Amino acid sequence: MRCAEAGNVAGGKAHSAAVSAALGAAATYAEWAPLAPLFRSGLLDACGHFLSAAEFRAPACEVLRHVAHRRRGDVVNSVLNTSGRSKATNASSEADLAAHKEAAADAETVVVGFAAACRSLGAAAAAALASPPADPGDEHRDYVVRLTETAAAIASNHLHVLPDAQLRVAFLEALLGLTKYPTLDTLGAAVAAWPGILRAAGAELPNGFVRPEEKILNDPPKERLTLPEGAVVALLETARHWLVRGGGVAAGLSASLCPESAGDEWEQEYETFDELREVWVQHRARLMEITKLCTCLVPVAAANAAATRVAQTCALVAAGGALDQTKASQTPSVDASGRSALDDAAGAAFEGATSFVEPVMQALPFGDAADGSNLSASGPANTQVIAAIAPALDAMLS
Repeated sequence: MRCAEAGNVAGGKAHSAAVSAALGAAATYAEWAPLAPLFRSGLLDACGHFLSAAEFRAPACEVLRHVAHRRRGDVVNSVLNTSGRSKATNASSEADLAAHKEAAADAETVVVGFAAACRSLGAAAAAALASPPADPGDEHRDYVVRLTETAAAIASNHLHVLPDAQLRVAFLEALLGLTKYPTLDTLGAAVAAWPGILRAAGAELPNGFVRPEEKILNDPPKERLTLPEGAVVALLETARHWLVRGGGVAAGLSASLCPESAGDEWEQEYETFDELREVWVQHRARLMEITKLCTCLVPVAAANAAATRVAQTCALVAAGGALDQTKASQTPSVDASGRSALDDAAGAAFEGATSFVEPVMQALPFGDAADGSNLSASGPANTQVIAAIAPALDAMLS
């Protein structure tokens, strides 16, 4: 920048090339170099700084992405673990004490380093969300996907070891913003993190198989994660929005006449509709899982949202609604299967609604639990929840 201001174009290009080369080398080191020395080098702090520079943000984010997917290591985890701290105070020899002190210093460096990365990524996410979405293949679009992948990986792997609760909250708010970013490629990167985050916040599915997480040796025990106030409801609404937007894609329906579905719009970004459908089916499954887990945490809000979605969908196809067949000025064209465009649009609307309502109903606290007990009789708190969701269910079922 200084070279450009001084009119030294050649010098500016040389400096730019040097920075790009350094970031490329750093991406290689970030895949295997020990984390503590890597953070101490200041290289990752520099990458966080370069996220604000359009010319260097993509390679800088790539370095951070590699680090985000790394394990912290058994030595660092043993110190972060409560038992590891007690061992450090009971070292039997000077050599052991020195080793524990070194491990403790490494652990502190790693935690401080990831905290700094979270701050940099949070600021980068705010800047990205402030810009309009770019077209597929655009550098900015690719960068936002990479940024989202990095934020999701840190949230999944390292956020729980950060002691600063306010930083954790701010970072989750940034990840939620990226989850709302209106592109499918970004959505795929963001939704991968949320099921684990919601489970860490205490969400448990009734009658559901809980896949045992891979146990990392000496990984510090995870305290229940505190989510930002209103975050679960906002995430539930985000999942509902995406599921409705994808209505009809999984069933292969044309949604050109469905005012809420984006299937035809999304298809333009893929070579074939089948390619879009394959991508969407994976995203939809993850969104439905997120919907279930959100319902476990905010059952009343979820029941109300489901009832509202049913009412809105029925209004679309009711007499005088946007998809009322009798409103068509002329008979809609019919394909070889006998379906019209309005038929497909109605099907897309119902599929979008069902994709949201079904997981909500599956996760609401009534029915039989996995141990054979009846959830409706499991305690006064649960009985109060059932009473609170009853009006929404009555309205929806009627």
